[in-house]
Amino acid sequence: MKSLWNIIFVCVLANAALAQSGGTTEAQSDNDLSWLNGGWAGVGYQAPTNTHWDIELSYDAGRNKFKINYPTLNCSGKWEVKSIEPNKVQLTEYIQKGKSNCDNVVQVVVTHISAEYISVAYFLPNLYDGVVAYAVLRRKVGKA
Repeated sequence: MKSLWNIIFVCVLANAALAQSGGTTEAQSDNDLSWLNGGWAGVGYQAPTNTHWDIELSYDAGRNKFKINYPTLNCSGKWEVKSIEPNKVQLTEYIQKGKSNCDNVVQVVVTHISAEYISVAYFLPNLYDGVVAYAVLRRKVGKA
């Protein structure tokens, strides 16, 4: 649990610094998701159940396609964009493989922290009030 709070604290500081700098870093235009292009990996933390799992995310900017994989949960799927703001994108997650292992139709918010890190917040508004899970993902080097 202490690790989760450390991650949340780092993300809050990063978001505060981003807001103080005028809200822009490498990502410039409102609809530009180039900052997300490529592969990302990390660990997700779910506070209500005190669990964690591996996350692998890839985004192909040329095709505007998100693929999400949770190898330790044996499920995977896609993310579809709902809205884009500078340095933030709201998406809906649709699990396509291993539906019984993962929640489906989850609301996801990805925030740009730096060229190397993004934060991911998961919401299930019909089941849980607030963020149900959180992750900080690091850019994979050399492969998407």
